[in-house]
Formats: sequence, structure tokens, C-alpha cells
Amino acid sequence: MAGSINKVMLIGNVGQAPKIHEFPSGGKVANLSVATSERWKDRTSGEMQERTEWHNVVINQNGTSKIIDNFIEPYVRKGSKVYVEGKVQTRKWTDQQGQDRYTTEIRVAGPSSSFELLDTKSITDGMKIDPAPQSNGSSDDPFADVLDDWGTN
Repeated sequence: MAGSINKVMLIGNVGQAPKIHEFPSGGKVANLSVATSERWKDRTSGEMQERTEWHNVVINQNGTSKIIDNFIEPYVRKGSKVYVEGKVQTRKWTDQQGQDRYTTEIRVAGPSSSFELLDTKSITDGMKIDPAPQSNGSSDDPFADVLDDWGTN
């Protein structure tokens, strides 16, 4: 087999309100924690079991992209059910005591990534946001600027 694949697809619930950080350059990053759960019946005891995994999700906004301004900030809340498609990335950082630490994240960036709100009540059902900026004209749709930024119409 030639090459490799780094792709993650999650359906889960946002654990807390997204944390938005702004940079002097005008870019933004949104950090979300997304919970995925699996349930099964224990063969020995017959009791239902559940295991929840927490995933750190990072969404970048830079250039013409407006995903955080037009979608994440106004619509994504604690408890929102989301579909996340991105890649796994581990980054190294140094804590206050000078110790090296590592954080593994799901990065949503580029044309092979996607972020979708699955339980939307305040916006169009099934609205999909792809973080691959493209433009394809104007529309009477009130969300056309969001969709056009992400190339989904």
C-alpha cells in the first residue's frame, strides 16, 4: 500500500461553548470539546455499559474564511450535535513549569475537512459548512455569505 491516510469522522455533542481566540493578524481559532459515546450490553452482567470519549476540535478562520464569525459563534452551543471531519494532529507545548506537554487534536482545515450542525433549530436543517473557501455568485438566501465562503451551494 502506498501513502497513508489521516482522516477522522465524528458525530457527537459539544461539551461546552466554543472558546474563540482572536489574533492581531485578524485570524481566529475556535476550540471545542466533542463527546462521542458508545453503549453496549455487558455479556457477563447483562447491564448496559457506556463509554464516552472526549475529542479536542480546532477550527481555524483565516483569509476569506468566515466559518467562526458566521457559523460557530452564532449557532454552536453546549449540547449541539455536530459532524466533524478532519485530521489528527499532535502538537507539543511547554507548561509553566517548563515541562514538555503534548495535545492531540482534530484539526478542521482545508478542502478535506467538514463541520456540520446536525440538530439545528435556528438555521436551515442540514446546512453543511466545508472549510474550503470558494465563491460562486450571489443568492437571495440569507445564509448565502456563509455558504459561499465555504463552497457549499
